[in-house]
Amino acid sequence: MSALIAAIGALLVACVALVVWPLMRPRPNAASVDAETQALKLYRQQLAELDRAAAEDGLDAGEAAALKVEIKRRMLAVAEAGNPQEPPPGQPPSGVRLRLTAAAVALLLAGASIALYAELGTPGIADQPLAARRERAAEASAGALTPEQKQQLETAAAGLARKLAAAPDDIQGWRLLARAHWTLGKLPEALAALRQAYALSGNDPETAADLAEALVAANGGRVGDEAAQLFASIPADAASAPHARYYLGLRMAQEGDLGGAAATWKLLIAEAPPDAPWLPQVRAQLAHVEAALARSKGVPPADQR
Repeated sequence: MSALIAAIGALLVACVALVVWPLMRPRPNAASVDAETQALKLYRQQLAELDRAAAEDGLDAGEAAALKVEIKRRMLAVAEAGNPQEPPPGQPPSGVRLRLTAAAVALLLAGASIALYAELGTPGIADQPLAARRERAAEASAGALTPEQKQQLETAAAGLARKLAAAPDDIQGWRLLARAHWTLGKLPEALAALRQAYALSGNDPETAADLAEALVAANGGRVGDEAAQLFASIPADAASAPHARYYLGLRMAQEGDLGGAAATWKLLIAEAPPDAPWLPQVRAQLAHVEAALARSKGVPPADQR
């Protein structure tokens, strides 16, 4: 278990690096000359850490390779961008404090994610429906943190909220603030931050999915009207489309349309890649719905025939 958590940790740190650099990337006329050097150094460190995690901690080779490709792509983008102009003497770089605060929140969230994985990802815990896992994750997040971690994240989130009040058009900042509040178990605050992010996103499907899932969690696992509308707005080719289809099927089941839910999930399973990580949960939900359908027709469950 410890080796797996270490591998997950390495993966999270690498992923956070991909999140932090866009936040830290200086805008035109707002960067020091060595920003490019520092970014490339960070990426090289992450490549080395991925190699170590793959060799020593059992990190999946496919995941490591995919992360390497993304890190190298971003390294190339940094190198091609070059160094922007120095800001006028005596003037702080525009937005640097906001990006530094957001980066601190992202790094704290990486540590919190490892703690939460240890809480929720323990072998032996039975699979739960996606909605139940999301709801339980929101409840368990704060409990998975040490008092020191919680205090650090509380402080960083408060600082980020203050910066966003002065610069409210930073969508990545709002997304990070939502994640921080979610990790701290503050669903109303997470929802408020996600609403801000969605308003700035131009109907971005991934942000819509984040907001909709948070609405489901805040509603006790039920897919309400607003969440359903958000899920229905997500294009079929979006990365979050499978989750949207799952939740739309869940809404059917919750409203008594078990046949519609079963049909939705069967099609989702049929079209899914065989290694999709969410397949076990969808199959489990489909089995529950099919059993309920059989009972409603007076047909005994398959294991009792």
